[in-house]
Amino acid sequence: MTGPGFNRTKAATLFEAQSINAQFLSIAPDTASDRRYMLFETDGFVAEDDARLATILDAADDILQLKAIGGYARPINCEGKDC
Repeated sequence: MTGPGFNRTKAATLFEAQSINAQFLSIAPDTASDRRYMLFETDGFVAEDDARLATILDAADDILQLKAIGGYARPINCEGKDC
């Protein structure tokens, strides 16, 4: 959850500084406040207790909450390879 001043560019900079390859997926306003929810997909697994998330949270005053909400297996790409 972020404050109104936070944007995708700031997020990309913070993720990149922690060597997390993150793709922006979606944004949704919190109808009860001026806060927003932003959804990102990361390349590779990032656990809830990953120290890099704590570093990102500490680095930006306008990030109010940062959560890892799930994961899924990446499909095997056999194109041009022997699988």
